[in-house]
Amino acid sequence: MKQMGMDKTVRILRPDKKVEYLIYPGLQAYVEEAIKNADAARPESDYTVETTELGKETVDGHACVKNKVTVTDKEGKKHECTVWNATT
Repeated sequence: MKQMGMDKTVRILRPDKKVEYLIYPGLQAYVEEAIKNADAARPESDYTVETTELGKETVDGHACVKNKVTVTDKEGKKHECTVWNATT
């Protein structure tokens, strides 16, 4: 994957537009896909989001806050991910 430039990916979900973007910085390319999972368009009342700051980092020259994000659905199932939020 690294040799092909696909070792790093960025995923952007836009449930309001029912679309997902997969960005491959090493290829300078992206893929736009329709969101097929009905859960992605669930109302906000169906889940809770907890954000914990892990620190600050610079990503591709941009100052960012590194966060652990935990999403819990109303059945109690948890999904965790790491998110870098640009500060500027």
